[in-house]
Amino acid sequence: MFRKYPIILLLIFSTIVSGCNGGTPPIVTPVIVEIPSLIPPTQAPTPTAVPEATRVLISTGSQLPEADIKQIIALVQSLAGQSNLTVETISSLTPEALTPDVKVVIVLPPDPGIVDLTSRYLGIRFVAIAVPSIQSTANLFAIGVDGSHPEWSGFMAGYIAAILTNEWRVGALTQAGLNEGLLAGDGFRNGAMFYCGLCNPSFPPFTDYPIAVEMNPAATQPEWQPIADAFIASGVKTAYIYPGIANPEMMAYLAQGGMKLIGSQTPPDTLRPAWFATVQVDYNSALQSVWGDVLSGAAGRVVWIQMR
Repeated sequence: MFRKYPIILLLIFSTIVSGCNGGTPPIVTPVIVEIPSLIPPTQAPTPTAVPEATRVLISTGSQLPEADIKQIIALVQSLAGQSNLTVETISSLTPEALTPDVKVVIVLPPDPGIVDLTSRYLGIRFVAIAVPSIQSTANLFAIGVDGSHPEWSGFMAGYIAAILTNEWRVGALTQAGLNEGLLAGDGFRNGAMFYCGLCNPSFPPFTDYPIAVEMNPAATQPEWQPIADAFIASGVKTAYIYPGIANPEMMAYLAQGGMKLIGSQTPPDTLRPAWFATVQVDYNSALQSVWGDVLSGAAGRVVWIQMR
């Protein structure tokens, strides 16, 4: 009877073990769920290329004599060419012209508000020539801050004319309708009288020397010739010709009439026999003296001009 128990217990134990093993365990496959990003991917910004500053601007303005403007432009072209810079002339300066490729700006009068522009465009070098009453800044060179002073040229021309002319029979032809022309005429009278006082001649014609006559700069030959004839008839032997009316044909006509001439620019070869002197404000020497500092980034400064 008791021999059956081991067999029964063995069957029960086997059943329990099979239940615990449960056979081969199931394989679980992982499920991957992709959740779309709410923020789209961003690309790194492409850096903007900054153009190399290789341009020089010359704002010619409207107040300096044309001869002075031409000489300044010629000098700047020469200096800029040595550094592979290009030169462009514009009639007036506006902020729109100050693009990133501009390295140097030359400003001639009238003042376009240059102090304000220098504070807004610190990467550009500025040179003001004959713009009155301004001060230099870190990027501004101020040449001839007393202005153009045509009376200085007139004074020197009058003084030279009085020294070189017998009986002080001297006169000036100045530009009508221009305050600078009037100043040049006044300066000529003062310069001549500084040397000869009353400048009274001792033989006819008894003209009150020195004299100054105005002329329209756009005068054609039928307009300027009567003025030139009257000038010759007045007994003037040496004349200062204001640069704004330095008409080559008229000057040759005066020379043929026996007159000696003083001007503000180098005369052509045909006029050299009648040429006494060239009188001008020396902007070019001042500009040339600071050009290296302008390009190197040195601090701006005030530069005084001389007569020559």
